[in-house]
Amino acid sequence: MAQITQEAGVAKGTFFNYFGTKHDLLIQVIEGQVAEAKERLHDLVQSDQPLTDGLIAVMVGLASPVPYTQSLVRAMFHSALANPENVSGHLAPAMAMVEALTPVIAAGQERGEFRGDLPPDQLAFLVMQTYFGALWAWSVAPVQEPLAERIALSYRVFFEGTGRTR
Repeated sequence: MAQITQEAGVAKGTFFNYFGTKHDLLIQVIEGQVAEAKERLHDLVQSDQPLTDGLIAVMVGLASPVPYTQSLVRAMFHSALANPENVSGHLAPAMAMVEALTPVIAAGQERGEFRGDLPPDQLAFLVMQTYFGALWAWSVAPVQEPLAERIALSYRVFFEGTGRTR
């Protein structure tokens, strides 16, 4: 708390006037990131830009505004999973992202950019699953690489596949 309030330039008491807990602050930050990503996804569907490239940029952007460190991401996962009351706070923004991603996936299927053998909402869920997997893997990796690079690589593999199937 001391680090947060010092960085914000406010007293601890002032912080608690706006947020009941650190977790409440975290959810507020996540909701802000999701709102921005949703706007970008809406614009993406309206554009002629390849949806894969745009989607990767949006997902990288989802993790970019906050200067994440590995220990901060691990603490976020711990906060989300350690207390059952916190799970819903994290689940709502993730499901809002799935809802915002679904029309992008559907448009990509119509354009022939994405596979069509799965429903758009299922692929949208897998997009979010990939995001959280990349975030978690980065947070525990012994070698520090920029988070944006890990997320972008994860999505390039996700969309392009890993090679030919037999």
